[in-house]
Amino acid sequence: MPSLQIGEQVAALRLVRPDRSEMPLAFPHEGPTMLFMLGRHCGYCEQAVPIYDDIVREHVAGVAPAKLRVVGVIADAPPSEDASDAGKAAWTDAFSKPAMFIPSFTVPDGPKTWLLKVNATPAAVLLDKEGKVLGLWRGELTKERGDEMRAALTEALAAH
Repeated sequence: MPSLQIGEQVAALRLVRPDRSEMPLAFPHEGPTMLFMLGRHCGYCEQAVPIYDDIVREHVAGVAPAKLRVVGVIADAPPSEDASDAGKAAWTDAFSKPAMFIPSFTVPDGPKTWLLKVNATPAAVLLDKEGKVLGLWRGELTKERGDEMRAALTEALAAH
C-alpha cells in the first residue's frame, strides 16, 4: 500500500473514547485538524508526546476551540470485551498518558482506513478543514522537525 501523501484527501474516521463512546472525525471542519498517532509501547512515542503537547499548547492559546481540532489515535488494538479487568485497566490508563492537550481515541477500523498509509508511530498528520493532508511527520521527532511542524500549524491556522 502506498504511503499517505501531501495533498491527499482523507475520509472521515470513527473515533472511540476509552469509555467506548464514539466521536466522528468528519470533514469539512471549521479549521485544521492535527492528528497524532501513538503506540502504547513505543519509545519514540514517549519522547514525542511532550513535544507534541508543547506544540499544541502553543497553538491552542487564544484560538477558538472549534478552529483547531486535535486528535490522538492510539494505534494499538483495544482489549476485547472479555479481556481481564487488569487488561482493560491498562488499556484505559494508556489514554491518560499521551498529553493534557491531546484527547486520545482508538479507530476500530483503523487497518481498513487511510491511517494504514501513515504506517509509523509516532506520526503527526496536519489536515486542512476539508481533510486534505498539509503536513506529515513520521518517526523520531527532532527539534528541526518539531519546528517545521510548528510553522506548518501556524500557517494552517492563519489560512483559516
